[in-house]
Amino acid sequence: MCASPLLDNLRQLEEFAGYVVSDLGAVRQICTTHEFVDSEEEACTTALAAGTDLNLHWPDELGYGAVLPAAVKDGNISVSQVHLALKRVLRTRFKLGLFDPPSSVP
Repeated sequence: MCASPLLDNLRQLEEFAGYVVSDLGAVRQICTTHEFVDSEEEACTTALAAGTDLNLHWPDELGYGAVLPAAVKDGNISVSQVHLALKRVLRTRFKLGLFDPPSSVP
């Protein structure tokens, strides 16, 4: 599901305003189990492009932070796609009060 264009349906038809997070290890499985792409780097860019905003990964896996700077530089993903995912994640975290002083969050 992390690489599926159906994520657009979630956002458009269901009017989902949150962010999408992968299952633990699911982005890596785009290349290892499903063999949809050839590398973990490509799995990360494919998942982000499809709308998976946050990659929940094991310590031995590549996360977005390890892959996206080079992917942007190489033109494999756009800065605007990275910004959109970041916006979705941070918007939710701000609404939850995660950046506010604990005393001001009920």
